[in-house]
Amino acid sequence: GRPLWCGVSAAQHVVVAIQALSVATSVPGGPSAAAAAGTTALQRSPSQPVATRPADDPTTTTTWGAGRSVAGAFSAEECRRIEALFDASCEPETDVRPSMGIARRNYWLRPVPRDDFGWVVARVLESLGRDAAFWETGAEGPRAAGSPPKEVLSEADFFDEGSGRIDFVLMHEFARDANFFDWHVDTKPGDGTRRTVNVNVILSTGFSGGELELGGRNASLGLGDLHAYPAALPHKVHDVLDGVRRTLVVAVRLPGDDSSDEEEESRGAYFENAERAYAELCRRTSDDDDHTVMTAPPAKMHWIYGDFLQATGRADEARLKYADSYRSTPERDAYVDAFAAAAAEKHAAGDLAGAADDLHMCAAIRPELPDHYADLGVVLWQGGDLEGAERALRAAQTAAEARGATEGLVAATAALTVVLEALGDSRRLDALAERDRAMSIDRDLAASAFDQLRALQ
Repeated sequence: GRPLWCGVSAAQHVVVAIQALSVATSVPGGPSAAAAAGTTALQRSPSQPVATRPADDPTTTTTWGAGRSVAGAFSAEECRRIEALFDASCEPETDVRPSMGIARRNYWLRPVPRDDFGWVVARVLESLGRDAAFWETGAEGPRAAGSPPKEVLSEADFFDEGSGRIDFVLMHEFARDANFFDWHVDTKPGDGTRRTVNVNVILSTGFSGGELELGGRNASLGLGDLHAYPAALPHKVHDVLDGVRRTLVVAVRLPGDDSSDEEEESRGAYFENAERAYAELCRRTSDDDDHTVMTAPPAKMHWIYGDFLQATGRADEARLKYADSYRSTPERDAYVDAFAAAAAEKHAAGDLAGAADDLHMCAAIRPELPDHYADLGVVLWQGGDLEGAERALRAAQTAAEARGATEGLVAATAALTVVLEALGDSRRLDALAERDRAMSIDRDLAASAFDQLRALQ
């Protein structure tokens, strides 16, 4: 990527102005497409479940993210009874949004009839336990060994009008015409859902594919198998290759609508656990020797973590995770080109802040390239952020030196000279040193860069 202002040609020794910039826009949708909140390349991951190890044997565990599982919690006859309730009560809704990684059929049970569905909730509680701490956090609450749980839930707690713990109930159906649900989470900070735990029951057999991956592990897919896990845990249904896969989904939430101080503290701990899980899942790779990790491309996992950081108000950290997501795709360079094109358009229109945001993303995706750092430094200088400009231009120098990029080093050093001059007398000697350095590397390139910088002033 040629920098916006200092695209020096070694053959011609010329500098190209921003208005004459020509960049590739190979990302569908034009320069702004890469900045959208999701793309097909990121949202639709190849279907590769954890193939090197069998599905986890259903166990009871207290580790956050592992949840709880019970094999055969519902008999074949009971599974057919649950299916019949949905078939008789619900109109199927086909939900196919490939760009969002969704292709499924939903059967929404609205309202949830206690007379017909209460026995299902009772069985779930009998199988997984009634400790409110688990249903509110996805893990056991701290308590002394052998002591009873602080609060024990009953079936009625899930159905109480106005304070029930059921957010919704549906049946997912996946077949060859609607057969996947890519990596996603069902709650994040500030979304207002108060979601805590997802409950899944496998209702059908005779299908192939359709693995349920929870974080970095496969869940068992035996008929009647019951799984409960935090709604904030990344999970995915891999492509169903043949047959029909039906699953009961019960979304559990905190009761009521108002949060107490104790509940806020618990919710904070819930999302702290979620963030630790995201960091670990982003760190892992499919090459780990113990084969206990997911094989999905890391792009979507970085994106989920970025969304979480954005929701917590940590925009700078979120940008880095989004950049990790773009960088880990085969379309990495196309994304960079699209952001660079968007930056050029915004700069030409006088939107320096918007241009800086896009150039920050370019530099975060390809930190080894000096050009985008140099562009960013110049745009920040024009916008009056001299300290930020200095940081960007020193990063450009470092990257140019590492790559042996003479043109990039001269451009960054010339721009840094101008920034240091603008910082005043206290940086005058530093500015003189950088000017001498630029001229000593290549006098013609430096003179051309200084001419262009004066024009931008």
